[in-house]
Amino acid sequence: MYFSWMASQDITSLDLELSTDAGQTWLVIEEGIAAYQGYYYYTVNGTPSQSCVIRISDLNDPSSYGLSGTFTILETPVIQLTSPVGGEIFNTDAPCTIS
Repeated sequence: MYFSWMASQDITSLDLELSTDAGQTWLVIEEGIAAYQGYYYYTVNGTPSQSCVIRISDLNDPSSYGLSGTFTILETPVIQLTSPVGGEIFNTDAPCTIS
């Protein structure tokens, strides 16, 4: 997930938090991000939810913050490979069925 922002010149460091319950509780993603950076990449690994919100706040003044719109984190799909099982040798010009 990619987050971007534009911070005012008087803000130097930011905290980034995730809520999966529409802002009732917050999980810290990262603290002390350089505000001038203007972006952050986050690998989503949280609880699936339809009520997610990101909060970006001034490290020195947490009452100064911005909120994202509500978004959804989907459940991570589980993929089970049943064939091939490993060790097979395939001809590069022949089709191979993967299941």
